[in-house]
Amino acid sequence: MVLIPHDATDDVVLDIIRKWIDVLAKEDYETVVAELGPGLDFAYGFYSSKAECLRAQIKRYVSPEYFPGVTDFVVTDWRLAQGGNPEPQRHVTWYEPNNIGGIGLRGAVRFEWEME
Repeated sequence: MVLIPHDATDDVVLDIIRKWIDVLAKEDYETVVAELGPGLDFAYGFYSSKAECLRAQIKRYVSPEYFPGVTDFVVTDWRLAQGGNPEPQRHVTWYEPNNIGGIGLRGAVRFEWEME
């Protein structure tokens, strides 16, 4: 399970996000599901596993505004990604510590790709 240090800065959190994007770009969904712990506690319904459900959710993502005509998505290496939001945001929003969802939610991250 991935735990964010209590005193983590925005830069530390964004670095952790980049590392997980690297794992997703390798299509290693089993590792994502196994190591992100309760943060990925979702029902996987008709799929054979949570990893397969995650793969299917990414594959069928749709964004006609930023990726017109693309119907089969994969996660791209963030260093090489092209297209996407022309005004990308990468920031961390911090909350007062709480117990939302039983996982101690303390913040949220927005990490978007840049257009090239």
